[in-house]
Amino acid sequence: MKKRFLLLIVCVSLVSTIWSQDIIVTKDARNIEAKVMEINIDNIKYKLSANPEGPIYTMLKKDISSVIYKNGTIDLFDDYKEEKLPANSDFPEKEKKDFLGLSDDDQEFLLKKYDLELYEKFKIGQEISRRGWRFLGGGIALTGVGLMAVIVGASHNDKRIYLTLGYLGCVVGEAFIIASIPQMAVGGAKKKQVQDEFEKKYLSTTHPKGSFQIQLSGNGVGLAYVF
Repeated sequence: MKKRFLLLIVCVSLVSTIWSQDIIVTKDARNIEAKVMEINIDNIKYKLSANPEGPIYTMLKKDISSVIYKNGTIDLFDDYKEEKLPANSDFPEKEKKDFLGLSDDDQEFLLKKYDLELYEKFKIGQEISRRGWRFLGGGIALTGVGLMAVIVGASHNDKRIYLTLGYLGCVVGEAFIIASIPQMAVGGAKKKQVQDEFEKKYLSTTHPKGSFQIQLSGNGVGLAYVF
């Protein structure tokens, strides 16, 4: 009876140990006892169970057969195919020629469809620009509300309250408008850089082209002609 009880305890301990960690099963039949930290598009980051305070390792999904998690769920990667960026020839000729004349949203759509590398760069510029436009819109709205409060307060009994709120709205609105300028400038510059890369990559442009851009400088914001 005692032997059976001890055997049961050992089995429970073994099961507990196994399921207290993740198991990464590689395609060459290795089992790695680990703690999975991140699962990304093409790789997995993990720490070894034997050294939980140690470094984070990275393994490509194409080298992994499956991951058995400590809660019992399993991710299979046998059918995973490494994602490759589209080659230049994959970009349709018509879209290539018309690309630079399209809106930013249309350019973003085409890059996402045909060139993931340029898309990731372009998307950063888009996000910064959109944030700048949101700041600008909010600043204009606050300034407008502030001016209305000042106008109403000029003929109202509680003039002081209206004027205070009005001036506050104008100040905050102007601050938002000022904050929008460098964000739109930086976002626009990043998108322009991607457009230049696209032109060089797909249209074989070798001659330098310039354009006027709003840029940040040590003394503030200025207009510059950039080649």
